[in-house]
Amino acid sequence: MRRPDLLGLLDITLLDEGASESDINRVVDLAVEHGAAAVCVLSKHAKLARQAATPQTRIAVVAGPFPKGSPDLDRYLGPIRDAIDEGADEVDLVLEPHIGFEASMMVLNGIRLATSERTLKVIIETPILNEREVRGAARMVLMSGADYVKTGTGKRGKCSRDAARWVSEEIKRHEVTTGERPGLKLSGGIRDLDGLNGLLDEVRSVDPDIIESKRLRIGASSLLESLL
Repeated sequence: MRRPDLLGLLDITLLDEGASESDINRVVDLAVEHGAAAVCVLSKHAKLARQAATPQTRIAVVAGPFPKGSPDLDRYLGPIRDAIDEGADEVDLVLEPHIGFEASMMVLNGIRLATSERTLKVIIETPILNEREVRGAARMVLMSGADYVKTGTGKRGKCSRDAARWVSEEIKRHEVTTGERPGLKLSGGIRDLDGLNGLLDEVRSVDPDIIESKRLRIGASSLLESLL
C-alpha cells in the first residue's frame, strides 16, 4: 500500500497517563495534518482531544481498565459514559483473557449496549493466546456486535503474523455466516513498515477486501515517523 493510504488507516495513539495538554494537541494536529483515521487517547484525555480536534477528526478513547481488562462490567460502564459525554466517537477497550465464556459475554454485551452508536473496538491480547484462544476470543467479540477486533495493547507482547491471519479468518468466517462486515485493528508492537507489511500480507492472503473496503485500522504509537 502507498504511504498516504496507510496514514488514512492509522489511529494515531497516545496512551500516556502523564501526557500534557501540549502532548494531546500535538497528536491531534498530526492526525489532522496527515488525514489519520482517528486519534486514540485515554479517557482522561478525551475532553482535551475533542477540544483540540476539528469536527471531522474522530476521537477514539480507551475506556475502562487498561492495559489489563476485568470480568467486572461496572469497571467499564462509568468510563464509557464519561468518554461519550466528553465527545468520543469511538471506544477501544480490553477483553481480559481467560475469564471464561460467561463473564466474557457479560462484559461484551454490556459494553456494546453502553457504547450505543459509537464505534467499538475490542482488544483480545493475541500475544498471550494460542490459536484456539485467539479464535475463540475473536468469535465472542464478533458475536457481541463489536465493530472491530483489535489484536493487542502492545503491553503484553507484539501481534504475530499468525495472529493477524487467525483473526482475519474469523472476521471472514463471520461475514460469510452472518452477512455482517466487521473490521480488524492491527495493533501491538508494530514498530516499522517491515513489521506492518508482514501483517498486511497475512490479512491480504485471507481477504483483501478487509483492506480495500477500509475495514482495517492500524494502531501504533511509533509507526508514524516511518510513514512520513
